[in-house]
Amino acid sequence: MKTLSIKLKATISLLTFFIIVIIGAYLTLSFLGSTRNDAKIIDVMGRQRMLSQAIGKAALNLVLVKGSGREMLIAASQQELEQAKQIFSQSLKALKEGGRYPADLKLKNFKELPRIAEKASQAKIKEIEQAYQQLIRVIDRLHQGRLDEEKSAQLVQKMVGNANWLRKLSNDLVVQYNEIALTHHQTVQNLVISLIVVVVVFLGIVSFVLATQIITPIGTILGMIQRLSQGDLDCRVQNNRKDEIGQIIQAINELGITLKRTIGEIVGNAETNGSLLSNLSSASKKMDNSTGQMKSMSTTIASASEQISSNMGTVAAASEEASVSVSSITATVEQLSTNMNTIAAAAEEASVNMSGISDNVNLISQDITNVTTSLEDTAESFSHVKENTAHAMLISDEAAQAANETLKSMTELGEVTQQIDQILKMVNNIASQTNMLALNATIEAASAGQAGKGFAVVAGEVKDLANQTTEANNDISIQIEQVQEYVSKSLGQTKQVSKVIQQVSQINQGISTLVGEQSEKLIQIVKATDSVSAAAQSSALNVEEAALGIKEITRSTAEASQGAKATSQNVVEAAAGVKEIARSSAEVATGVKSINRNIQDMNMAIEEAAQAVGLNLTNLKSFSKMAQGLKDTVEFFVRGGSTFFYWTDQLSVNNATVDEQHKIIIKQINALYIAKSEDRPRNYILEILGNLIKAAAEHFEDEEILFGNSSYPHTEAHIAKHKDVVNQLLDFEKGFSVGELEVDEAFMAFLKDWLLQHIMITDQSYTAYL
Repeated sequence: MKTLSIKLKATISLLTFFIIVIIGAYLTLSFLGSTRNDAKIIDVMGRQRMLSQAIGKAALNLVLVKGSGREMLIAASQQELEQAKQIFSQSLKALKEGGRYPADLKLKNFKELPRIAEKASQAKIKEIEQAYQQLIRVIDRLHQGRLDEEKSAQLVQKMVGNANWLRKLSNDLVVQYNEIALTHHQTVQNLVISLIVVVVVFLGIVSFVLATQIITPIGTILGMIQRLSQGDLDCRVQNNRKDEIGQIIQAINELGITLKRTIGEIVGNAETNGSLLSNLSSASKKMDNSTGQMKSMSTTIASASEQISSNMGTVAAASEEASVSVSSITATVEQLSTNMNTIAAAAEEASVNMSGISDNVNLISQDITNVTTSLEDTAESFSHVKENTAHAMLISDEAAQAANETLKSMTELGEVTQQIDQILKMVNNIASQTNMLALNATIEAASAGQAGKGFAVVAGEVKDLANQTTEANNDISIQIEQVQEYVSKSLGQTKQVSKVIQQVSQINQGISTLVGEQSEKLIQIVKATDSVSAAAQSSALNVEEAALGIKEITRSTAEASQGAKATSQNVVEAAAGVKEIARSSAEVATGVKSINRNIQDMNMAIEEAAQAVGLNLTNLKSFSKMAQGLKDTVEFFVRGGSTFFYWTDQLSVNNATVDEQHKIIIKQINALYIAKSEDRPRNYILEILGNLIKAAAEHFEDEEILFGNSSYPHTEAHIAKHKDVVNQLLDFEKGFSVGELEVDEAFMAFLKDWLLQHIMITDQSYTAYL
């Protein structure tokens, strides 16, 4: 059966009420008219009773006047009799048939009289009519001709008897009709009482219907709206009605569901934003620390480069001295070769020359030792440079990875703000529809009149709630626009930071390549130096042998000549080694200059990166304040409702099984929050704790199976985190079971932060490997 709308019910009730009132009024007016007619009839009947006496008196008076012979008196008496007869007959006819009757004795005014419907009254009127006709016949006989006294006396006596009979019949009619009029009056009274009873009963039924069908539901609706305005988005009203009240309840229930879903998305996204901001802040701080370390390493590399430059200056000076010494040795050997034929004559001079050669050879040996020492220091410096450069490359890689993670988080954050913006648009549409519903309800309330006052109150509350929702959405929309602006700025700056870090990495790669090349050249220099040293040592031996030969000139001139030749050859080799050293030193100096230029470029890049990171940190602080403001705005609904942790699409890891397990854990956390809020017994809360730990453990086991089937590189660390969380939950369960710990706000915050970090950081890291 189709349910009637409240408007139709109200219309039917009003129509019924009006019909009852109209029918009652019509019947009442009809009976009141009948009562008025009864009063006129009784009045006419009473006058008929007096007229019956008046006719008899007038007829008797006429008889008496005729004996006096006074014509005027006779005429007056005759007129009086005729007038009484006329009034009586016309009134009697009106009583019998209805119609006009004379209202006064002068026959000038006439009134209408209804016909008497009662049979008993009609029978009595008929008797009166017959008695009247008999009286008139007697009066007519009495007034015809001259009668003797006896006959006249008989007629007069008969006339008086007939007149008295007519008066008696008229009196009986009055008494009879008085009873009829009394019956009519009682009927009217009963009708009025019945009508009052019906109206009272009808109003009672209407009041009961209003109380049960409208007033009570309106009170329930107002209570629900008040709970919604206090932030309880979980309140619902059981609704089985199909009328306007049912539609309003259904609309408010749907509004509550929509608001809970929308606010849940906003709250969840706000919490997700908070987690992302925390990760961004950590990554930015890590980038800041890495930039500081890179700057420190750059300083160390610059110092090493300066030391290399100084060592290369020493090598160049030593090479210059070695070149001078080799030239001197060459001149001496040439002179020795020239004067070999006069050795015997110039033995003393040769001895002196050999002493000079010995000194020069020792000087070369010392210079070569200095060169070797400088080269070893240079090689060690290059080793430090290479290590620092490798370390700087690792830091650059970590900074690049952090920048990429920052870019990814900022991109996700931009998507989140766009989704929030779409949600806000949907909420604005819902608010507009709610406002339109309130306007329609107001119109319906106005058309319903007094019965629609309750609708007007509900419509006003719904309209206020819609306006409040619109205002809150406008505030949130402004904050979201600012968030998107900061995200855009941060994204650009983060991209600049990533670009700078890539440049730094390329510079480090160039430095490492140059350092490797210079190391190879230093190895060649060391080898050449070893050759020179060997040559110098050989020269020293040859010089000693030459000195012995000079002492035994006469005995071994040939041997001295051969030794001089060998010395000349060694000196030539030493000269070649010194030239190689000079050439390698020049190449090393060029490499060091290139390294210095690269270090300067790296310092500039590091400085730019530091500035970008600092600006990014400033933007993150501003963004954190705005995110906190957004969270504070929607925190009102969290405190008033029964949902502590909202699931959003941002928490999805694109794996249906894992997402469903995460939802189960969130459900258990919310159940724990409700139990805490409602102050449930400890055993009840302990059971929920056990379910939460069980759900987490099963989820961890399934995740570890996924790790085993993938190439996820951080499996061991991830599993270690699983064990740590399970142990923490088990320890809390044990402490709670013995009364040492309580489920308080800190523990609930720990659960939310843990799950957010677990999903947003830990779980998101392995999705790419599945």
